[in-house]
Amino acid sequence: MKLIAEKRTLRRQWQASRCPRQKADLNRLALKVRRALEDHAKTSWETTVDDVTTDWVRLHRLCRSINGQRDPVRPLNVHLETWNVFFSEQFDIVV
Repeated sequence: MKLIAEKRTLRRQWQASRCPRQKADLNRLALKVRRALEDHAKTSWETTVDDVTTDWVRLHRLCRSINGQRDPVRPLNVHLETWNVFFSEQFDIVV
């Protein structure tokens, strides 16, 4: 967070002055921030995968979250014999 705050400050200074030396410093700092964020994302992903590999339920949840798909909602819950949809949609299914 300190690097990001420093980058924002430097960008404001550069926008006010348009000095080429400050722009070079800003670009250098932006590269540092990008690399730091990439390293953080990499280590975060590695720890997530390490935590998940021992448990199938966690692995399944991780795959679902990456894939972005939800389980389908079936219109009729067979075990409870109840509807899983809104009342207006029940009418369309019955008719």
